[in-house]
Amino acid sequence: MKKQLLIIGIMLLLLAVGLSGCEQTSTSTSNGKIQIISHNIEDTMYGKRVYGEIKNVGDKTDAYAVVTVKFYDNVSKLIHTEETQIQYMESGDTREFSVEYFTGEGNYSQYDHYNVDVWWV
Repeated sequence: MKKQLLIIGIMLLLLAVGLSGCEQTSTSTSNGKIQIISHNIEDTMYGKRVYGEIKNVGDKTDAYAVVTVKFYDNVSKLIHTEETQIQYMESGDTREFSVEYFTGEGNYSQYDHYNVDVWWV
């Protein structure tokens, strides 16, 4: 019986360790005029790259949109922020965005998940 409990305990520990590295993502929109259509993350030679598309769903041309990507550790503590600006989006326009988080910046080794946000200025 003790051996079975030990095996189950080891299996649960391995499962927890394996899932702890899962990259969770979330999105939000600040104002409803610019929407995040898609986003993904990939490992690069120098760190991580978050890329995706945003769309102007409003009826006016926006001066520019700001896409912010926040990187968090496994207890959701903010460890790094990157931004990019996309200028002059006509109504209905879809544009790509990309930001990079380099291994030498901040607490890169503690990265666990990220959040993408967009607003217009």
